[in-house]
Amino acid sequence: MSTASETPVKTYSAATARHSVLRSLLPAVKLPAEIWHHRYLVQNFFRRELLGRFRGSALGIVWVLVHPMFLFAIYYLVFGYLFGKPRAPGEAPSKELAVYMFSGVIAFTALNEGLMRSCTSVVDNGNLVKKVAFPCQLLPVPAILVALLVYLVGALVCTTVGVACGVLLPGWSLLLLPVVLAIQFTLTLGLGLLLANFHVFARDTSHLWGILSTAWLFLTPVFWYRHQVEDALGDNVLATLLAWNPAYPLVQAHRLVLGAHDHLVDGKLVEFGDLGVNLFEAALWATGFLIVGYGVFMSRRHKFADLV
Repeated sequence: MSTASETPVKTYSAATARHSVLRSLLPAVKLPAEIWHHRYLVQNFFRRELLGRFRGSALGIVWVLVHPMFLFAIYYLVFGYLFGKPRAPGEAPSKELAVYMFSGVIAFTALNEGLMRSCTSVVDNGNLVKKVAFPCQLLPVPAILVALLVYLVGALVCTTVGVACGVLLPGWSLLLLPVVLAIQFTLTLGLGLLLANFHVFARDTSHLWGILSTAWLFLTPVFWYRHQVEDALGDNVLATLLAWNPAYPLVQAHRLVLGAHDHLVDGKLVEFGDLGVNLFEAALWATGFLIVGYGVFMSRRHKFADLV
């Protein structure tokens, strides 16, 4: 006869445990607390990501500045000189176009750079993912932070040049730059978690995203003004296209906080919209993608160790 009650033993099976996406959506609100709790881990990975990217190169961290400047020079040559408005011999494209393009390039490049790095973050760190206690949902965070740091360097150059040329007029809105960066971080992390999850199950994801992100770049008004394509597509089609583009309000918000303002180009008004509206729309996109991305990622995380 037993004199003591036996303690039940709890067992866990990844095959039979419930891992629905819906059950994983709500815990997304705890993600900021998770990042703060593991802040020293994120800090170490951030340092490794930043220094590792330039280790062994002659220019070192100076490449943070060279890269966005080179991208701008190429796009300015192509869209300003080769395919821009016809000009008199020796006449350069307008200063407004140069600053408009540069501000768009650095904002979108930071977004896409973070997404590309996030896409392969789980597979590239397979040895860590196999550790049960490791918070693999934080793997995209350091890469996104490095991309935002590169953006800040480019934004400093863009603002300096824009003010010197009289194109940018920074004001109180510059104080909202941390808000814009927080929204971009949230959007990039949400999309990055989705891509990282897909890449574990289908390694073609990174290649496919490279193609889709290029299309996304040219569908976003980085190199063109709205009025330049309005006649070809029509106002309704263009408005619908931009309304369903998560990068559009974010890029416009970046330009506005750096001091962009409405101005005339070829006799037509270039409008950047209201900063508050752009921030609100960008925040909606960012929140939605973070909730969905986190939910999908966490609902499939139990399978990662067997696949990486």
